[in-house]
Amino acid sequence: MSLNIGILSSAYKAASGGALLLDTYGGAAAAYSLRKLRTAYNGNCIRVIRTSDLAQQDIGFVNNVLDTTTLQTFIGSSSGSIVTWYDQSGNSRNATASNRNGLNLIIISGVLQTINSLPTIYLTSLNIPSFAITGDLSYFMVQKKVSSNKAGTNVGTAGVSALMFSNWSDNNIYFQRSNGITGLFIRASDSTTGNQILNAFNQSGLMSMYKNDNIYTINLSSTFGTASNNLDYIGISPNVNGYGSEIIIYTNSQLSNRTAINTNINSFYSFY
Repeated sequence: MSLNIGILSSAYKAASGGALLLDTYGGAAAAYSLRKLRTAYNGNCIRVIRTSDLAQQDIGFVNNVLDTTTLQTFIGSSSGSIVTWYDQSGNSRNATASNRNGLNLIIISGVLQTINSLPTIYLTSLNIPSFAITGDLSYFMVQKKVSSNKAGTNVGTAGVSALMFSNWSDNNIYFQRSNGITGLFIRASDSTTGNQILNAFNQSGLMSMYKNDNIYTINLSSTFGTASNNLDYIGISPNVNGYGSEIIIYTNSQLSNRTAINTNINSFYSFY
């Protein structure tokens, strides 16, 4: 793959000092990012595998962002794939790759993949420990969809149609939720590409979606027959072209905090 989405500045921005996002808006069920989200989190950011010799190494943070210097030194001119994307929520729901080498690429032939000069991942598929998603939900994702007729990053249940949120290949955005037997979904038309901060909320059965802090006009509400109570997958469909940098999932409603959370995210990624 030759696609590169930016040039990493030697002085690319670090997260500001003081409280981090999850310090203020805690209680996330799972949280994956290439920046540090919680002061109390003392683990690494990612674990990578070098495609040239299959060596692996954990990569941590410097100034609350991914340590790209150590990452690039380790990978060199090879390519680097994500073995583990560590969960910063405190719930130990680490995202892992079952087929690790050559998928979920963060470096391709020595080139760090970036969005707005910040590191990103060409996501393929990651498994996460299953957890229930039947009640209120809040979902925040930083992604770049590259082609209008291909899907972007999505989160849901492997092998069934109960996706929490999906930027699909039919030029629509979907948010789907399960009620334990069947499921409900809403859809909004969107064929645009580019940098996106996506939000989806289920609050007391009312579903809504936002992109770059603007609400989608919903043009469909219906049901689907195959549903799941659990979330266990981060990835993209076979018909894809997209990147992901941050995914935060709450099993409660954060709708009242939406603007503040998006402001925090956008102050780092500068998407709008």
